[in-house]
Amino acid sequence: MDSDLGLVEFVEKHGGRPKTAWGDSLPENLRQEILANPSVGARQICRWLAAQGYLGATESKIEHFRNTRTA
Repeated sequence: MDSDLGLVEFVEKHGGRPKTAWGDSLPENLRQEILANPSVGARQICRWLAAQGYLGATESKIEHFRNTRTA
């Protein structure tokens, strides 16, 4: 049972950070549109993505995606 594992054991069993960012799973045209419109806020992008069926978007995921692609 995982509840019996300490933090280090849990990470060893289930792995660490994902190898790819959440935004990398989006289609290229959506990624480019997000990056090309820095004046649009992360909250509005989340709503836009949800309307297109991408329900996993969060403001922090959008901000992280933007920061790592424009830095």
